[in-house]
Amino acid sequence: MASTSIHQAVHGYRDGHRLLSSSTPLGSDASRAMLVMSDMSGPSMQPGFDEYLTAYSLAGTDYFVLAKTWYAPEMQRPGCVWTHSLLVPRARVASMSAARLTGNFRRPQVDGVDAAATSPVLIDEEAPVGGTGDGFADKGLAATMIGAVLGQPRPVIVLADTAAQFEAVFLRLWEELWPAERTRFSFCTGALMPRANSIFELRSSRRSGSTWCSTVRRVATRRFGTGLKLLQGRMPGVRSFPGSRQSSANGTPPTRLRGWSLRAS
Repeated sequence: MASTSIHQAVHGYRDGHRLLSSSTPLGSDASRAMLVMSDMSGPSMQPGFDEYLTAYSLAGTDYFVLAKTWYAPEMQRPGCVWTHSLLVPRARVASMSAARLTGNFRRPQVDGVDAAATSPVLIDEEAPVGGTGDGFADKGLAATMIGAVLGQPRPVIVLADTAAQFEAVFLRLWEELWPAERTRFSFCTGALMPRANSIFELRSSRRSGSTWCSTVRRVATRRFGTGLKLLQGRMPGVRSFPGSRQSSANGTPPTRLRGWSLRAS
């Protein structure tokens, strides 16, 4: 039976947001980065965003972090969260499906939290897993998302009603990147506000009250919100997207996405 050992960490509230349990020590810079990324992504939790995913490369280490955050209303102090982070070695990121990783998230509990992540997670690479859903089932949405991410250099912000609304699309897009790009691509499905020293390439934010992201959103909508269609490829029809930074004159796949690109109709 093939299995992979993945280090993990749990952050939560104890006289402030802090690391509560971990299966591996980290340097001070990496620890500080995880502390920021594991805290609540805004000043207060918003309806529909009480749990969300965050993915980022952990600078100064060999890890790519995929984390899930839950609001913790059971705490007496408002604004507390739990975050369970999986620290995936960069060499293993390409072989790990999103469903296999997300299936190992566990919401921490107050009782026993100190021991919640003291041992690595053992992931059975052959066991069947439930899917995260076909993130590209809505081809129009997939085209818009891929075009926005690959077609211009600015971060892309998607306004959503809930954090789960575009989660499957985010995960599928991440899975389809070339291995080296998967380890560098960062996203968050519940970015309530910008976080210090963090720039996500793709993020989802609450549709109502997200004035801080309106400029980036308008850029993405103007360029990719209409008139995109899928052509030929692994998802029926994908070849080239003229004008995209990922286009190739000789028809080879784009440098970031494995065999995917778009063309405006």
